[in-house]
Amino acid sequence: MDERKFKTSVFVITAMIALAVVRVDADEKTQYKLKLEKGQKYYIKMVTEQQITQTLMGQEQAMEQTIGLGTNFDVNDVNDDDGNAWIKYTYKWAKLSYKTPMGEIEYDSSKEASSVPPEAMGVAALLDEGFMLYLTPKGEVKQVKGLDKMRSNIQNKLPEDPAREQMMKGLEQYLSDEAIKELTESSMGIYPDNPVGIGDSWNRNFSLSHGLAAIMETKWTLKGRENGVATIEVLSNIKSNPDAKPMEMGPTKISHDLSGNQKGLIKMQESTGQILHSKAEQQLSGNMKLVVSDPQPQEMIIPMTINSIITVEMSEQKQPDAEEDAK
Repeated sequence: MDERKFKTSVFVITAMIALAVVRVDADEKTQYKLKLEKGQKYYIKMVTEQQITQTLMGQEQAMEQTIGLGTNFDVNDVNDDDGNAWIKYTYKWAKLSYKTPMGEIEYDSSKEASSVPPEAMGVAALLDEGFMLYLTPKGEVKQVKGLDKMRSNIQNKLPEDPAREQMMKGLEQYLSDEAIKELTESSMGIYPDNPVGIGDSWNRNFSLSHGLAAIMETKWTLKGRENGVATIEVLSNIKSNPDAKPMEMGPTKISHDLSGNQKGLIKMQESTGQILHSKAEQQLSGNMKLVVSDPQPQEMIIPMTINSIITVEMSEQKQPDAEEDAK
């Protein structure tokens, strides 16, 4: 065999081996889970941007709202046998802004301000407060500790006026053991029960009974793997939870009958299960029901739509600079 043919043959064989290796890697199934180590410190930033329209007495009203929360996620201890970990959550950043026909407010804890708007006092009181979670590698919550002390500290921060009780009722709907468990698992319980390869899907249902109570039927699909990062597609069907209790705001009880869908992408570090970045678009439509008991019983049905963009970032650091949070 002459030298040119020999080199060509070697090239073809090498190329075939390389293709075979790529093929094996692409078809490889991996068990994704959250792998935490004692002493790790993360920062989770979650921002929800919403456009809300509602029809009240025949008039359509539009509202823009942004809610942002940043929490330290400190791994205090890890059980070597099963990988379950005690996590300390501490709220370090909060943002609340909205624009309505009645006016607008803007609060961002990373920016200096002379005072906190009354509407934002509840979220401002969260800062430097926290609780403990016992979290499994599948993102399931086994136990919650410290909420009683957290609620007491928050109440002491709020002004002693008639609005204090109402603000606490609004916050307590999200600061119960059940609510924390539901909200955490709906955002972190993304890991499959079995090893998966590119193109594989897995499913899970979540029931949220607090706030905008809903049942989410979610499907994840592994779309790609590159440089140790997995790209996962998320599709959810959403409907209202018929078993949820109405939200209470003074003499008014609020319930929702909304349905819609959510789609998005997750970027996940394969070696640790860390959610580097996720972004989801959510569309809901239906009705909100208001029941007022005082001074006279009254019921009102308000048609509404809610379009949301939800982004989550998890970085291995204590806390980003205030300038980054303010963006």
